[in-house]
Amino acid sequence: MRICAGAMGAGLPRRDLLVSPDHALYVDDVLIEAKYLVNDVSIRRETAAKHVTYYHVELDAHDILLAEGQPAESYISDGNRTMFDNGGVITALHANFSTHNSAERCAPLVHQGPLVEAVRARLRARLMADGFTTTNTPHVELVVGGTTIHPLPSEMGTLRFALPDDATAATLHVQTATPADTEISPQDRRQLGVKLTGAAILTGQQQEKMDLSRFDGLFAPDHGEGQWSHGEVNINLTGTTGTARVLELRYGAAITRWVAPHEEANFMQHRAAG
Repeated sequence: MRICAGAMGAGLPRRDLLVSPDHALYVDDVLIEAKYLVNDVSIRRETAAKHVTYYHVELDAHDILLAEGQPAESYISDGNRTMFDNGGVITALHANFSTHNSAERCAPLVHQGPLVEAVRARLRARLMADGFTTTNTPHVELVVGGTTIHPLPSEMGTLRFALPDDATAATLHVQTATPADTEISPQDRRQLGVKLTGAAILTGQQQEKMDLSRFDGLFAPDHGEGQWSHGEVNINLTGTTGTARVLELRYGAAITRWVAPHEEANFMQHRAAG
């Protein structure tokens, strides 16, 4: 996890701080694991690294250290010594630094509830003070045979794409986020895009309905009508007929996500031009 400089407060941390998802920060007299504070902006998953080496500092007893100025826990032994090269004869294949032995901790460990939500609310307020906003305007493109197709102007809740005459397959690319990134309660960690409720092929005045079973890349039906998409959705167009076809997608919701200052305005200008 990357905790960006200043994410937790002025000078906290002083520089970007990298920790394991299970490593706890000391905030408001409690310990909160980094994975419960992720908002995908100031605290986010580090995806660029292909190889990671973890170092832990062990004291005589579990305590608080300053990491780039940010209070964070020292190593606590909870059956995970074999995760380290110098921890024992057998080294575990996959690192798991989560701990459960509250009796040895220097402060309470909390995973959810008012204390975590209060910290997340402060993180959210800092982002908004820096000019970040949230949007649920879908950011969607269609790729057919290597060509990117932008959506046609359409009403809210509908996406339309002009299809090449010979198109038999297409891939929908959707900008995704997790509900927990923008909500105060960090529960739903799925990467979601748009919630599709129906699809059709339009040819002139004709409408040919498509079953969502033709779409590979959708979650199982959720609460209410429709299915949430992943970031990529492969669409089988074989059997659809006619020229000058338009793929129409209807959606009931789009994931709320953070946008940097000016990012949404630039996207809307590009979409209008397209």
